[in-house]
Amino acid sequence: MTMLKINDLCVNYGMLEAVKNVSMELPEGKVISLLGANGSGKSTILKTISGLKDSRQGEIFFGDTKINGMEIDKIVDLGISLIPEGRRLFPYMSVLQNLNLGAYLQSSKAEIDKVRAEVYEHFPMLKKRANVRSSKLSGGEQELLSVARGLMSRPRMLLMCVTFNMIRQRREDARVLKICGPGVPTTFQATPLTYH
Repeated sequence: MTMLKINDLCVNYGMLEAVKNVSMELPEGKVISLLGANGSGKSTILKTISGLKDSRQGEIFFGDTKINGMEIDKIVDLGISLIPEGRRLFPYMSVLQNLNLGAYLQSSKAEIDKVRAEVYEHFPMLKKRANVRSSKLSGGEQELLSVARGLMSRPRMLLMCVTFNMIRQRREDARVLKICGPGVPTTFQATPLTYH
């Protein structure tokens, strides 16, 4: 079953065409890597899927729902979560506060506590450092916090704009692949990004 479908996507930054005529289908229950050189449009595609960037043309469907042009909170509510490039943590907020921001659409404190407990189970270091400012964490710990914050929304699709080396080198990140959903494999299927 197709979880995400992109048809003829074009995205500009002013007059600069960053993404041109990209089409792809992503099946449910798979881990897919979008590979390409610096500046090839990988981050722009993820930002456009998550609603942070508008497309010039094309369509993006999450299941049967067209999502381009949709408000960001509605996209998150559908089950898409973006872990942005460069972590984008709030440096003067604690680990706990950063995690809670990932659950901002959850209305039940009990549900937020339950999801946080699951995240702590997979990343026990974050529980030990819950009251520490995120700026005081090491770079690797900050990466884990960024991933954990993305998981707090209970996403059906987790978009990770991170370097492949970060995923390959950290054992904790392999756990992320296991907790994203049932049947999600822990290996990457390479899908190179090409332009026409």
